[in-house]
Amino acid sequence: VDHTLIKHSTARYFIYHAVRKGIFPKKLVISFPYYYLKYRTGKLDDAFFFSTFTALQGKDKEVLTQCADECMETSIVKDLYRNAVDILEHEKARGNLIALASSSIELFIRPLARYLDVDFISSRLEFENGKSTGKFLGKPAFGEEKKNLVTRYVQEKGLTLKDCEFYSDSHYDLPLLKTVGTPIAVNPDVRRS
Repeated sequence: VDHTLIKHSTARYFIYHAVRKGIFPKKLVISFPYYYLKYRTGKLDDAFFFSTFTALQGKDKEVLTQCADECMETSIVKDLYRNAVDILEHEKARGNLIALASSSIELFIRPLARYLDVDFISSRLEFENGKSTGKFLGKPAFGEEKKNLVTRYVQEKGLTLKDCEFYSDSHYDLPLLKTVGTPIAVNPDVRRS
């Protein structure tokens, strides 16, 4: 999804929108480029996805959901890669099953999936009594786990990964890219050893 269907990351759009609305402190924007750079250069390790995101702790699910919906309407729609959306619409018209697969949080991906009228697979944020714990619910859809989640989804649809095309910009998606029938790199990231 990020850098494949849209120009930036869904988290970036959400964070900037949430800061403007006063949901998150402004200092969160300062740290975002650091983590983004680590992600894009392949230096982000699995531990990041198992940490607690303190900015999300205690935030009301309804408030976060509303913010994600507004972010979709005001920012993400304008930054969709039109040619990618055209390909997606063409495949839907041919009767092919389309699903977004993202390591991003369900909260951020659901509005986009709804807009495009497709299924989605993503990481899920944990909530207790309507408040975010700041942690993922189960394993995040990252690396090998994304492959596992997509495999399960595809099998439930009566298919195999060899029947699938998968578009990605990220080397983190190599487990899935190496398994699908047609892997397609889109705006690939740069990884330095």
